Amino acid sequence: MINDAQDMNEDRVARFVDMQFKMGTGVRKVKLQFELTVEVSVQRPRGRAESEQVSLRSDFSEPLIVMTHRSQWEEAEGILLKYDAFKSTAGPQMLLQIQWNTFANALQRHYLRVTSSPRPLSTRDLNHLQTRFSDPESITLTDFDHFWKWFGKVSKQIHLQKNLPLWIRGVIYGFTTKKECSELLKGQPEGCAMVRFSEKNAGQLAVAYMKNKAVRHYLMTEEDQKKTLIDFLADRGPIKSLMVVAHDNQGNPGSTVLSKKALLDEFQSSSRKKKKAALTHDGYELDMS
Repeated sequence: MINDAQDMNEDRVARFVDMQFKMGTGVRKVKLQFELTVEVSVQRPRGRAESEQVSLRSDFSEPLIVMTHRSQWEEAEGILLKYDAFKSTAGPQMLLQIQWNTFANALQRHYLRVTSSPRPLSTRDLNHLQTRFSDPESITLTDFDHFWKWFGKVSKQIHLQKNLPLWIRGVIYGFTTKKECSELLKGQPEGCAMVRFSEKNAGQLAVAYMKNKAVRHYLMTEEDQKKTLIDFLADRGPIKSLMVVAHDNQGNPGSTVLSKKALLDEFQSSSRKKKKAALTHDGYELDMS
C-alpha cells in the first residue's frame, strides 16, 4: 500500500486521504486494520520514569474490494451487498435466509453508497423490487443470486456518469411494469413518453410513448445505449414530452410531465454543445466528425 502511514493532527485525528493499493484483490473481500503507535510514560521502581512505545490496533473495517478494471464493478458490488445483507453476528458463516425488511435496508444502503444520489429508492421502487422474489417475505442466498443477475446490471446503469444525473432528475422513471406505464400514459398528449428499466432485459432501458392515441413500447438496443439517453431522446421526433418523477413537499414520489425541449436545454450533452460552438468565423464547421 502507498500512503498508509499518517501522523495524527492536533485534534488527534489521522486522515488517509490518498491511500492507494498497489494491486487488486482479485474480486475478493478484504478488511483493513489500523495500528496506532503512542508513546507512554512508565513509572519504574525507585520513582524512575521511562518512555515506552505501545501499539494499539483497531477493529477490522467493513469489507472492501480493490478493483483493477471497471468491468469488475458489477461482480464486486454483488459480493459486498450479499455480505452486508446476509452476514451473521454470531460468526463468520453467512445466513441462509433473511427477512425482506432486512434485505431492503441493505439494498438501500448499497444503492445510496454506489450512487451518492439524493434520490433514494422509494417505497414504490422497493415494493416493485420485492415482486421479483418467489417468496417476497423471505430472501435466500439463491434468491439473491438470481436477483443480482438483473439488478446488478440495473445498478451499473444508474452508476454510469452519463445516466446518474438523469436518474436523479427523474427522467429515468425507474422501476415499473409495462402495464403500469400504459396506465400512467393513458390520457396524455401525443408524443408523451416515459423511460423505465426493462423487467426482462437486464440493464436495458425501455421507452413507452403515446402515438395515435395508443401506448407504444420500444426497447432500447445496446447500440442505442451507447449514446447518452438525452441524445437518444433528442433524435426521436415522435417524443415531445416526458413523464418524470417528481416529489411533493413531504418527499413522496409522484410524477409530472415536462417538455422535451426543456429537458434538452437542461441536459444537452457537452459534445453537442461543443459541436454547435465548433464553427469558424464564417459559419463552417471545423470538422465532419
